[in-house]
This record gives sequence, structure tokens and C-alpha cells, in this order.
Amino acid sequence: MVSQRKWTIGEVRLLQEEYNKGTKTANIAEILDRTGDSVRLKASRLGLKHPYGWTEDQEMLLRNEYAKGTSLSVLEKMLNKSQATIGSKAVKLGIKHPRLRFGDELVKYDNYRQALIHLLQKEPHCVTCGISDFLTLNHKIPTGKLYRSNDDEYRYWMDRPEEAKKELEVMCMNCNKLHYYDYAGLATDPLRKRVLQRIAKAHARTTTCFQCGYDEDIRVLEVDHIIRDDYRGRQLYWHVLRMDLDEIRVCYQILCTNHNLWK
Repeated sequence: MVSQRKWTIGEVRLLQEEYNKGTKTANIAEILDRTGDSVRLKASRLGLKHPYGWTEDQEMLLRNEYAKGTSLSVLEKMLNKSQATIGSKAVKLGIKHPRLRFGDELVKYDNYRQALIHLLQKEPHCVTCGISDFLTLNHKIPTGKLYRSNDDEYRYWMDRPEEAKKELEVMCMNCNKLHYYDYAGLATDPLRKRVLQRIAKAHARTTTCFQCGYDEDIRVLEVDHIIRDDYRGRQLYWHVLRMDLDEIRVCYQILCTNHNLWK
């Protein structure tokens, strides 16, 4: 049996530096000539976390560019964050975007998606389950894909408000996903179900969202990375099934689509 290589003081310092900079786990593993699992486990034991939040420089950049009217698609590339995350952060910072319009009427909302939702409903809520959080847009007549858009496409609908009211409706992320899955006839992936059950077992919990307890439809539940890594899709599923329960508890949890996309 091959003994595990011990971590040197220099390696630990390098690990801490790279983690704090947000360097990907795979890159750190390559630098240290170690496996990704070894790096993630050591980082967990040291209490290290990748900087998922916003740095002061990012907040300053957002304040300056958002207030100037820089489009969300441009900000998405500048900040390496989703448009939903940028819009949510802008709300928390109290920043208003000056270029949201329906035709010639200036509308003061915090992003194009939010402005379009308020066009469709005065008091926004999911038309299926009724909640007022985690809202997105859904095609009444399914198009065969999940409705994910950018600010240019939102502007298209904002310039055609009557058409938007006929074609679109407001849904939470969970219901939007189920609407698409039902249209596409997609059932639960057996492999994905096994992975969710194993993660639940690692945490000594049932197969539900760890944030809100959602358990109505397993198709809405997703694997969330507590510690960021480079595994995605089915590669992630097989990786989880090969891991020890202790490692899974450190690295992964279960969230519904609402909480996973908006955390």
C-alpha cells in the first residue's frame, strides 16, 4: 500500500494563497502535483473557502458601471458573475440602472429582467406556486428550452409590451424548470437520483433542499458545490459516487433550483 505524501509547510502556504486568490482547484492541484480530492480535503481541514462573495474592487466596479448604464451582458463578462447575481447585488447596494425603458417610457427598476417582470405583474409572483421570490420568465407556449436570456433579449420584449403579456408569464425557478421538463417529457435520471440519495446519506438527511426542505419533485433538486471544483454533469455524478461519505459532507449539499441559482 502506497503511503500518502505529507503536506509541507510550503505547500500549505501556497494552498492558502491560491485559495484566497480564487484559483481553481484543478489548477492548484497541478501546481502542487496532487489530486483535486487531496487539495479539497486539505482546504476543508484548514477551513479555506474560495471567495464566492464580492470583493471591494468588484463592488466599486459595479457601482460605477451600473450607474453609468453599462449593459448587464457587458457587466457579466467584466465581473465573471451571472446577470441575476449582478442584479441582486445592485438591489442590495441601492444602485439604479438609468437605461431601463418600455418603448419611450423610463422605468426605474434594477435590471431588465426585473423591469419586464413588473411589466407583466404589478405584484410579481409565480403563477404556479404563488411565491414572490426567485422569479424568472417562462414562455406560455413552450419553446423546447429553459428561458434564459440576456438584457438585449429582454429589451426586445420591453419594446413590445402587449406581445410580451401574451407570450410570457412569471414563474419561480423551480416551476420554470418543471414546466420545461414536463414539456420535454424528461423523467428523473436514475444516476442523478443515486447521487442525491448518497449526498443526503452523507449529511444524515432526507433527499430534500437543505435550505427550504423542498421535496415535491426530485427533478428540481440539484447538487451544489460547498467547495468549488471542476466536476460538472455526469462526471460530477460518478465522482460523488466514488467519494467517501465524510468527503461528500464537506464538498457537496442538495439545493432546489431556486436556492442553487440565487445563492
